[in-house]
Amino acid sequence: MERLDLSGTATSSSDGNISNVTLKGTGTVNSDCTGTLTVGVYGSGALVRTATFSIVYVNNAREGRAIVTSLVLASGATVPAVLTANAKKLFHELPSER
Repeated sequence: MERLDLSGTATSSSDGNISNVTLKGTGTVNSDCTGTLTVGVYGSGALVRTATFSIVYVNNAREGRAIVTSLVLASGATVPAVLTANAKKLFHELPSER
């Protein structure tokens, strides 16, 4: 099992409100290309919610398909969620590593 850290930004829509958020999280990748991601979603520096995903990596780990298995608000309340995600790696390395 390989562990990873992730960070990024996203545009989020929740209850009709659109905002720019920061993402920080951790994940695991198993030898069968499945894994989990736990992502904290932050607005203006404060934790808004935490999402846990089950993920499978495909196309030689250039793409991923995920589904939310848990969504918890900063207050600790669990929220029912139906969310899937598709991701595609566009670059082999970070621009700072080129």
